[in-house]
Amino acid sequence: MTIRTQKHTLLAVATGAIPLVIALAGVPVQANAAPWLTCAKGNSPVYGQSSATVTLTNGEFRFQACKTPSGSLERVKLSYIKKQGPPVDVALGWEWSTRDGKESFIPPEPNGGDHFPVTLSAGQTHTNDFSFAPAGADGSRPAPRFACIEGILQIGPPDTPAKTYMTAKGCF
Repeated sequence: MTIRTQKHTLLAVATGAIPLVIALAGVPVQANAAPWLTCAKGNSPVYGQSSATVTLTNGEFRFQACKTPSGSLERVKLSYIKKQGPPVDVALGWEWSTRDGKESFIPPEPNGGDHFPVTLSAGQTHTNDFSFAPAGADGSRPAPRFACIEGILQIGPPDTPAKTYMTAKGCF
């Protein structure tokens, strides 16, 4: 179990100097294939009808998740849409968090995010889409105190230290 207690060292703590946990989407796609999350019948989106969004100068980071009535996660989806500027390395991930933000838990591989950064140019999108129940993975909270989730983006020019951005918490 990985529990993080310092907010802005998430991916460095989880993986050393290289960002996050397994590129499920692999190859970047064109930005016009914008992500949207549809929850299974009976489950609801954590952030209501829209995603948690972080708008940056050169792109947009989106995060959405579906919760079951019992409080587990059914699905988590993250995307970075590179709109302009020079190429950047991007790593996406997510975590469980306490309401006060003092503790976090990154799900174990391969359900927490990218293992290696993906290089994106303007007009490309990188997406991770984790579906728990059908894959036999566990979307349950690691402990009752972890009542919130948040998306994580690490981004920076190739071969330089990445900056970390977090979405707003979604608590349930």
